[in-house]
Amino acid sequence: MELKQYSKDELMDFLTNGIPMPETALTNENTIDFYFEELESFINVAENEFWAKSTDKNQLTVSFGSVEYLIIRMFSDNLFLLMAPSIADDINNITQKEAENVIGLVYGIIVYNYRWEEISEMALDLLKTGADVPKIGDGGPIKINSIEMKNLKKFIEENKKYE
Repeated sequence: MELKQYSKDELMDFLTNGIPMPETALTNENTIDFYFEELESFINVAENEFWAKSTDKNQLTVSFGSVEYLIIRMFSDNLFLLMAPSIADDINNITQKEAENVIGLVYGIIVYNYRWEEISEMALDLLKTGADVPKIGDGGPIKINSIEMKNLKKFIEENKKYE
């Protein structure tokens, strides 16, 4: 996977107008919920100083180190990165490192969306071949992480284009 290099204007557009969610994540409430569960896991297992937690429906709060910094919230079909109230009150004192962290998170979400689409395409291809979809309990599909955790570090290192 080659990650596109975005211009300053394109990145500003993501910050002001949101990052589009993959269409396959918008199928229904269950897929949206799963999308957010997996995004939280993706952020938390990545080798960085970020950690995320679900703080409301379709919302994650992301901390840099020990400071709650951003809120990722779904509006319409986009993800918006909103400054946490404690940071928004002091926005004029944002450091370069903090600004780089925000841009790194934007790229992280873009990578996550790309991987989501890739996995969705693979699942659709399996269904087209007539392969049986594994079922559990009530017959719902089994949730599987979109990236093998043991390969995540290697994946991130190979795809770090925002440094």
